[in-house]
Amino acid sequence: MIKDTTDRNSQPSQGDGWLSRERSLALVLIIASGIVGYLCYRLILPFLPALAWAVALAVMAHPLHMVIKRRINHTNIAAGLTVLIVVLLIVAPVVFVTQRLAGEATNATRLIQEKLTSGRWRNVFERNPRLRPLEAWVESQFSLEPRESDETDESTDSSETTSTDETRIIAAETDERSTDENDSTESVARVERAAGMLSKGLGTLVTATGWLLMQFLVTFMSLFFFFRDRHRVLSGLRSLLPLSNSETDKVFSRVNDTIHSTIFGSVVVALVQGIMGGLVFWWLDLPSPLLWGAVMAVLAVVPMLGTFVIWAPTAVFLLIQGEWVSAVTLVAWGAFAIGTIDNFLYPFLVGQRLRLHTLLVFFAIVGGIMLFGASGVILGPLLLACADALLEIWRRRTANGGTMEECAEQ
Repeated sequence: MIKDTTDRNSQPSQGDGWLSRERSLALVLIIASGIVGYLCYRLILPFLPALAWAVALAVMAHPLHMVIKRRINHTNIAAGLTVLIVVLLIVAPVVFVTQRLAGEATNATRLIQEKLTSGRWRNVFERNPRLRPLEAWVESQFSLEPRESDETDESTDSSETTSTDETRIIAAETDERSTDENDSTESVARVERAAGMLSKGLGTLVTATGWLLMQFLVTFMSLFFFFRDRHRVLSGLRSLLPLSNSETDKVFSRVNDTIHSTIFGSVVVALVQGIMGGLVFWWLDLPSPLLWGAVMAVLAVVPMLGTFVIWAPTAVFLLIQGEWVSAVTLVAWGAFAIGTIDNFLYPFLVGQRLRLHTLLVFFAIVGGIMLFGASGVILGPLLLACADALLEIWRRRTANGGTMEECAEQ
């Protein structure tokens, strides 16, 4: 009897085998879920900036959508009308800035061409010997004929004074024949070089424009479904989060505050940068300081562009004009004043509402831009706010030695 009992105890029970099988299936399910989740992340990664801005716009325009929804008792029409209003509010400033930039770029190109073809730009390097190394660069970039050196001029003058009339006649006839050949060869080379640069630039421009339009389309399409299916999306997120209803509400509240503070901080910083840009244009007696201040304010909202799109070409034009003091002043003010004010003002404004330290917000913004690109302006502070909310939940659950289940039920 004792021997039989020992043998039965040494054999694994049927329940242990069932648990082992369940653990194996759970492990396979976890691995499969991780692989599928990673592939889904890679699939949605190209559209992450568009989705981030769609979420931000959905949060910011939610009050407007609720007003329209109360007046129009049709979900699709209310969502579509809200998206249309948001599109108009965004597209109108973009079209205005694009038209102004295109017009001024055309005028600037015409003026620069006149300066280059007339040769007056060389006077800048003559008056400023320190800028002479840039002369060769300008000549190579714009396919200009290099200026003859002083030694060549002196030798030419001396040779001309000592040459005979017969030598001059022969040289003139030879120059006439060679000039025609050189002009034709040089013109063909310039046309080919210009055509190559134009085709390359147009290809890059078309590709960038197409991708930008695709991002805009994804943003506004996602915005429509965020408006229409808001309750369904939030319910799905609640079911996935291992948090109680009160804890989920706190996380959603932090996300809402983060997006509002981020957009508010971006707008305030853009207004400040536009005012600073307009003031320096007025101080340097540049044309239309109010207009260009407004344009710089609009461009400052776009993370990958910024105010340097206006003041950098203006500084180059002032340099070509020979006004190097104004050019240096504009570059210094644009790079060190306008360009760095957002690094201090933006984290301060965002941190005030989020009740987070300014240094942490600064790291979140800069790190978010480095990790996610332009959408990092929103995703960086958003991740920081979610991390802070989750840490607060952990502190409450583990306070006073309570168990996780007891604290979750409270």
